[in-house]
Amino acid sequence: FYNLSARNFKKTYTDIDETYVLENKTIHRVQEGLHDQNKHFTHNIDLSYNLTEQDKYVFNVVFRNSIYDAPSLNQSNKLYDAADADNYIFSGLKNKQSGYTPSLDLYYQRTLPKNQMLTMSVMHTDNNRLYHEYTPQAEDLAMLETDVTGNKRSIIGEAIYDKRFKSLVFSSGLRHSRMYARNEYAGSSPVVSEMNQAKTAAFAEVQGNIKKVSYGVSAGLTRSYFKEGGEEHTYYTFTPTVRLNFSPHKNGNINYRFNVEPKIPSLSALTNVEQAIDTIQIVRGNPALETYSVFNN
Repeated sequence: FYNLSARNFKKTYTDIDETYVLENKTIHRVQEGLHDQNKHFTHNIDLSYNLTEQDKYVFNVVFRNSIYDAPSLNQSNKLYDAADADNYIFSGLKNKQSGYTPSLDLYYQRTLPKNQMLTMSVMHTDNNRLYHEYTPQAEDLAMLETDVTGNKRSIIGEAIYDKRFKSLVFSSGLRHSRMYARNEYAGSSPVVSEMNQAKTAAFAEVQGNIKKVSYGVSAGLTRSYFKEGGEEHTYYTFTPTVRLNFSPHKNGNINYRFNVEPKIPSLSALTNVEQAIDTIQIVRGNPALETYSVFNN
């Protein structure tokens, strides 16, 4: 299986109006968008194999490859203070990104117990960003460059058991994932950051129907762990899920879903490194960030 998504916008622009309230002054900056290019490609290549014996078992193997190439994610602007539009300069952002994510998906199911496993997921990314400010006479005012290379490896496993009764289905399972990430920040002060992650979740679920309403209710406990530099944290999160589906007639239905899931901060958010966005803004990682819960409703 091969799928290609290609985009090449030759005249994109972004208008920005922003106000910075600082300790001793306020800056009201206007960025008037100028035409620039935005070009990116995504290639998905899957190789699959299936072995099935009806009413007994299914074995499926898929080797997935996702390739992302963005040679031009550019932005050009005319910059000026909102109170003095005649005194302006120009800014140019040259941004390119690339990524490759291969993964091997192994799935095995028997008629009674069901087991599922996903293993060997690897990710490689590159992000190069060059920000440039200059006068109408082409005199350089600022040149800021960031270059980040990331690598991530993960193993994800899952086993599920189903038991069918007359009016409902009971499921229980265990999911475990182990991840290792490494980011390299190039530039005047190069930094290498590494993070080990693990997530284990146990759950039990009941699915059934009451007249025109089908439902699914599950309860689970998730253990989240991450270690980055000298910081190491372990968290336990209660993860319930409720799903309801009401079909008032054969041509329509109403769905409702609620669930809680834990989120571990990304390696870039945790790394104690400072990167300049432009001459006013910087982004800085915070190693003290903690896992948090997300409520989806």
